[in-house]
Amino acid sequence: MGLYNTYSRKQFMALGIIAFMLGHVGFLNYMCRITNKTNVLIYILPIIPCLMLIYLKKQFKLHMGSLYLPCFIYTYFVSTMTLKAIECGLNGMPGLAIAGILFLLSDFTILFLYFYHYRSKTNKRIGHFVNLATYYAAIFVFMINI
Repeated sequence: MGLYNTYSRKQFMALGIIAFMLGHVGFLNYMCRITNKTNVLIYILPIIPCLMLIYLKKQFKLHMGSLYLPCFIYTYFVSTMTLKAIECGLNGMPGLAIAGILFLLSDFTILFLYFYHYRSKTNKRIGHFVNLATYYAAIFVFMINI
């Protein structure tokens, strides 16, 4: 993502999406290994956030271009990871639920940071602050709960 910020090339954004998605898949894999079962809804319910992405793209005129499909796939995986984290939280590991929700909030802000045209630089800076705060908090909470 840093390379995209420097060079503004979509290839770097696509690589960032893939890298973060693989990270979330790793978290999902870990959480599936530390629990006995995973409810099948964990893999079905992420369709709802994917549909929400379609709505948000139209409602807020998000400029995704050729990155729309990678963002759609990413939405599925981050939502799956978040739901699994919530399931872990409901089964006695509340820290994982908190970390999963923080990751989702972080990724939600990225959607607007990169694909929405802000009229105010102040609002974009606030978005950056929320993004980084939730991302690093998620990493920290996840680390202290594994």
